[in-house]
Amino acid sequence: MANRVIKTNIAFIWHCYRQVLARNIFSIHNCSRYSGSSSRCLPCVCFTRTAIKVMKYIFAIIGSVVVAVSLVALGFNIRQVDQEKATLTTNLEQRASLLADSLKESVEPYYANPSQPSFQNSLQKVVNKFANRERLAGIALYDNKGILLATSSGLPKTIIENTKIITDAMDSNTSNNDFFDADGENRYVHVDPLHNDESIVGALMIVQNAGYINTSISQIWKGNLLRLLIQVIIFSITIFIILRFFVFRQVI
Repeated sequence: MANRVIKTNIAFIWHCYRQVLARNIFSIHNCSRYSGSSSRCLPCVCFTRTAIKVMKYIFAIIGSVVVAVSLVALGFNIRQVDQEKATLTTNLEQRASLLADSLKESVEPYYANPSQPSFQNSLQKVVNKFANRERLAGIALYDNKGILLATSSGLPKTIIENTKIITDAMDSNTSNNDFFDADGENRYVHVDPLHNDESIVGALMIVQNAGYINTSISQIWKGNLLRLLIQVIIFSITIFIILRFFVFRQVI
């Protein structure tokens, strides 16, 4: 009985050795031919170096596809974010410019007589009238020396006291605008010089809430990254199934 077992094991090892010389591959079917049951096959013999290499090739292909898809998706995502940010910024600038033109028509006549006792009160009434608008953080009016004359309530001091953007607009006699972070929120500041005939008599500042731009950009990033993750998972599973059970079916 013992001799029979030894002969069977020798025959099994010889069979495996011939398989290595011929194909360097073993299959569960061929192993069970000598062992009597696939459960008694030796894993260290059946899963040869070739099978391991094939699995490495499969994962390398999957990794390459994932990297390529991710790079392409990232490129499109960056382009979409840039376009969306440019569109939202342009719309914000246009709204600020239109509101500034409307306000200039209302406040410039008061600058014709700045010595009147009711001068600042009249400006404050105009500011209060236009201050409560959607996405409008506040309005401020200045004289030609950069001194604050009227402002809406709730406007951050860091923006009101930033006279550089005011003086730059009056010195260049053109509109000036920029983004500022104040009180933890992103604000868009638009400044227009005010005129009486040909002379510059002051400046109008319009401050708009711009936080929705960053919120919109963040939502785009989150949505696209989630879609990318789902696509990567689906592509990986599909490629693995195709390669494992169709392309390398006879190898592993």
